[in-house]
Amino acid sequence: MSDIKLHFTDEIAYLTGELTRHTLLTISVNDVKSLCSTDYRLIDLSALNAVDTAGLAWLFNLLEQAQALSCQIQFTQLPVKLKNLIQLSGVKGLLPIK
Repeated sequence: MSDIKLHFTDEIAYLTGELTRHTLLTISVNDVKSLCSTDYRLIDLSALNAVDTAGLAWLFNLLEQAQALSCQIQFTQLPVKLKNLIQLSGVKGLLPIK
């Protein structure tokens, strides 16, 4: 099992590692608040090497939290496994993807 890490540049946030039910609790509320410290944030998911349905649900939760903080987020560079999971879950078109 790998960890999930979140780090930032000016406009882009990077999620790296595994976004799974085993790693989600390591992302703190402060990480989410930092993510939404600007009005807009692009989230690069290219370095995710594993995502499960809990991780996908977390992305939707993150979107909801960002909207509550008046922050617009978009996801970019989705790995093929995540794209497949989105398709299989029937939620294609519901995440803002750039």
